[in-house]
Amino acid sequence: MSLSEAWNASFIGRYVKSHHISRTALVGAALGVAVLFFVVGAALRLLVGPISLGPLSGQISDALAQALPGITIKYDQAAIEWSRSQGRVNLVVIGARVFDSRGRIIAQAPQADIDLAAQPFIQGKIVVRRVTLVGVQLTLVRTTDGTLRLGVEHDDSQEDIVRRITDAINKNNTGATSLQSFAIRDARVAFMDQNTGLFLVAPRAAVRIATSAGNLIAALEADVEVSGRAAHITGQLALPPQEGPVNGEVHVSHLDIAALGRNAKMFNFLRSIGMLADFNAKFAIEGTHLLRAQFGVDGKGTAAFVGIRKPMHIDKLHLAARYDRNTARINVDDATLDSDQMRAHIVGKADLVYDSSGAISRLGIDLVADKTALQVPGTFQQPVFLPLVTFHGGYVPSTHDILISHLNTNGGALVLDTSGKITLVDNKSPALDIKGRIEMLSVRDLLHYWPLGLGEGARSWIDANIFSGSLGPLVFETHLPAGVMDEAAIPDGGVLMTFPLVNVEANYVKGLTHIINLYGTATLTGNSFRADMPRARIGPLALSNGHAVIPNLSAPASPGDITAHVEGSVTDLLKLTDLKPLNYPTRFGITPETTAGKAAVDLNFHVPMLHNLSVDDVGIGIKVATTGFGISLGNRVRLAEGAVVFDIDNTHLHAVGTGNLASSRLSLDWTELFKGGPGVNTTKVLVKGALDQAGREMLGIAISDFVRGPVGINGTLTGARGQLTGADMNLDFTPASLSLDLVGISKPAGVAASGHSVSVFGPKSAIRTNSLTIAGTGLQATVNMQFSEDGELAVLTAPSLKSGNTNDFSLTMTRGPAGQDIAIRGRSIDGTQLARRGSNTGKGSGGPAKSDATFDGPFHINAKLDRVALRNGVTVAPFALDVTGVADRPITMSLSGSLGRSALSGSIVPAGNDRKLTLSAADMGTLARGMFGFASMKGGKLELTASLHGSGNVPAADDATANDYEGLVRLKDFRLLNQPFLARLFSAGSLIGFSNLLQNNGIAVDELKVPFSANNGVLALHDARATGPAIGISAEGYIDRPKNLIALKGTLVPLFGLNSVLGVIPLVGDLLISKPGEGIIGMTYTVSGDADEPHVSINPLSLATPGILRRIFEGKMPNAANAPSNAVPPVATSAPPVKPEEPPAPKP
Repeated sequence: MSLSEAWNASFIGRYVKSHHISRTALVGAALGVAVLFFVVGAALRLLVGPISLGPLSGQISDALAQALPGITIKYDQAAIEWSRSQGRVNLVVIGARVFDSRGRIIAQAPQADIDLAAQPFIQGKIVVRRVTLVGVQLTLVRTTDGTLRLGVEHDDSQEDIVRRITDAINKNNTGATSLQSFAIRDARVAFMDQNTGLFLVAPRAAVRIATSAGNLIAALEADVEVSGRAAHITGQLALPPQEGPVNGEVHVSHLDIAALGRNAKMFNFLRSIGMLADFNAKFAIEGTHLLRAQFGVDGKGTAAFVGIRKPMHIDKLHLAARYDRNTARINVDDATLDSDQMRAHIVGKADLVYDSSGAISRLGIDLVADKTALQVPGTFQQPVFLPLVTFHGGYVPSTHDILISHLNTNGGALVLDTSGKITLVDNKSPALDIKGRIEMLSVRDLLHYWPLGLGEGARSWIDANIFSGSLGPLVFETHLPAGVMDEAAIPDGGVLMTFPLVNVEANYVKGLTHIINLYGTATLTGNSFRADMPRARIGPLALSNGHAVIPNLSAPASPGDITAHVEGSVTDLLKLTDLKPLNYPTRFGITPETTAGKAAVDLNFHVPMLHNLSVDDVGIGIKVATTGFGISLGNRVRLAEGAVVFDIDNTHLHAVGTGNLASSRLSLDWTELFKGGPGVNTTKVLVKGALDQAGREMLGIAISDFVRGPVGINGTLTGARGQLTGADMNLDFTPASLSLDLVGISKPAGVAASGHSVSVFGPKSAIRTNSLTIAGTGLQATVNMQFSEDGELAVLTAPSLKSGNTNDFSLTMTRGPAGQDIAIRGRSIDGTQLARRGSNTGKGSGGPAKSDATFDGPFHINAKLDRVALRNGVTVAPFALDVTGVADRPITMSLSGSLGRSALSGSIVPAGNDRKLTLSAADMGTLARGMFGFASMKGGKLELTASLHGSGNVPAADDATANDYEGLVRLKDFRLLNQPFLARLFSAGSLIGFSNLLQNNGIAVDELKVPFSANNGVLALHDARATGPAIGISAEGYIDRPKNLIALKGTLVPLFGLNSVLGVIPLVGDLLISKPGEGIIGMTYTVSGDADEPHVSINPLSLATPGILRRIFEGKMPNAANAPSNAVPPVATSAPPVKPEEPPAPKP
């Protein structure tokens, strides 16, 4: 069956025949071809450009006005256009302009896409469903009341453009408007927020507002420029058709935080944060109130913060937080910062308190930061780790107060608890009203947490001068008005911090021994510091009552005052002051180890807070009271057992007190200047007291040969750097004895005499010269002395020496390597002391001490005087003497003088290897009376010869048996008158007649011969005899001069002339007489014991024995070898042998 047959057979085919279809198809085909051509033609036209719909312009304008009531959109023309980007044909209006209620253009768009409702359009009506502005340029202004307006000019009557659009769209649901969505595509939008000053430019933005599920959905996607820096924003808002919250979300990526800070004043605090951040949030808003939100921030970059000198490189910044208006709380679930200078993790919450207008009136903040680490060069000296930090407080926006209920740090060395308020003020440092407490921590830990630049003067001083110990607990409070911290100094009332000091080691002057074991309390105010230190130590010295005050911390090189009381030994104190930069003992040539005594010191240092400090920068005030003070001044002088008070400052030292110089107690007033050039005296010592022999020897004044006993002194010593250079003294010789034995000058102690002495000292305080004048009763002298480098007297010149009636001469004495040279010139000299020792006027008990008549080495004496006054009115006039020798050994001598009309002469000359001494006097009686006070002799011619062994230049050989000298004394033609010794001898022998003879005309002696020798000071007499008409005497024995003993035996022969006649008969004479000088009848005698008061005995039986038989009664004759001084001394075991005493002169 064919198709037509089938069709015709069908139900429809009964009515519609196939030929009918053929005609219809033909007509349809024609119409289709026509439409096709129309469509193809229209398409080709659309490809060429928009097709104008000019006839419909009025209808389109009316439709837009109905869709957007209150907004007027005008355009140049309407057209149909092919959109390649959308791939469809759109109804567009070209040159669209949007006008506000006053007819002002508030936006322009080159094109607007308009979607029309299909069914009304078929019916010939134009109904706008969707409007899309393409390439629009407009400005959106968010006003202070939260509305969004088009344009930049304020118009109170202008309604919110967004609300108009949303209202129009919402009315679509009720049929009041035809608009279903409104969009902006490829737009350039400028946005300004009047509340914050934020101004954004979106060079390419897309906004779409449409309904969805009964809600109005607004979507935004835009590239945004914030102060020239690009960011990308996407967001969506869901607006309910009626009252209700607006839900939305926003995502911002690559937002430049610093650019945001530069863009609006409100965000100005962000301008130093050079970070790129991503921000996302989901939120719900009702009216102008935020109901809830979840938001987060992630970013990295660099940031500069106040108090951090170097920008921080942030590797990670993450914040996740939530807000709920019902609880009015922001919960910080995670805040993490990871950077090169800081790592922190914070969780917490912030409770918001709203006022009646809905504005935030207060924030309550609770934060906990764990594992906070800071490594901020220039802010902290080293890394800081805070294990746990908690903050409980708040913020009041209206007053900009940051309220701190509690700020605590725990878990590390820093345990802090503080509270108070910080008030932020524009363009000023904040006001601080804070109290707190920091538990005890070490000084090093304190500096660990102390920010650099905060109280830098105090911090630097503590860092440089406090080395160990603990501080705390620290209690502090601040009361600082706004702007005060911008000033150069913080007032004292602004800050108060007190804290104990525990076992601190500190420096007060760089270089000196540190203070250790310091305990006390310190107070730090805004601009001052004070520490009270009741106890501490400086090495072995005990410190108490210490105080340190820095009154002005802000001043450059602010000075601090340090006071303290120190007690200890003088040695330890001087060791302390001998350290750099003081070096006081070294300046004065003092060795601390040689000092002694105890010291109580009051210290006062005025110390600038400088890192590099010199001694000239430090103001020094030291007061020292010493007891038992001892100090060595140079190699020779030492002051001991002193009680001296010292006062020391930067310019001088002043000491007043008393002390012992050897055994002399002196009052001292010492001033030492610390500054002075070469040759300038910096030392001045006022001295008063009695200087005894030991004190003079300590000063190197070797005048013991002339002065014995204490000498009162009152004068001034001058010097430089601890070395004496001069002395000017008034002297009181009254308590001393003055003597010059060689010339017979003597002033006994107690006789008034005074003097004036001017001395010059050389290196090491050794005396160099001295000028001395002495005046007293019968005494006047001018003496100039020069001393060697070791303080020994080198030259003494006395141009005028007057003493009594007999001394009027000048004296010059020099000492040098060649020996000692003495020259005496003048009118008269007292010679009464030349043979004083051992005279019949004294009682010896041993030898006298060494005198100035004995020399230590070579000597030369040359004396030429008009006269020498001897005893008993005897004078030698003129007198000349020249003697050379070594020590007590004369080598040469020449003596000449006159005793009235008789001559006196003597000499010592070399004789082979020995020396020959000769002495002659024509009137020995006068000489003996003048020299020895021996008045029992009259007349007599003396001839003395002696051989002195050796040349005299060196001591004789050490031979105990060898004689030192021997010789012969021959005296002729003299008489003995009133001789006590002979009188005792004659009385002992009952020779009363001879005693009477002595008392009358005397006993004539024709000749006295005394052979003698000497060894070790023992004078041995060998076969001595005296002969005369009336008597003869023989003697043999010794005189022990060192021991002042005598031992003699001999025979006393009366009527010697008759008694000795038989002695001339050979053989018989020898038997009857026995030996020359004796006779047939004679008495043996013995003299022994003390040489001054000897024991005399006579054997009367010897009268009955002639000559040789008398030897029986004489017994053993005394032998000089047995004299005590010749005894061999015992071997010394520990103590050195005692130097033999100088022998006395022999008695006649």
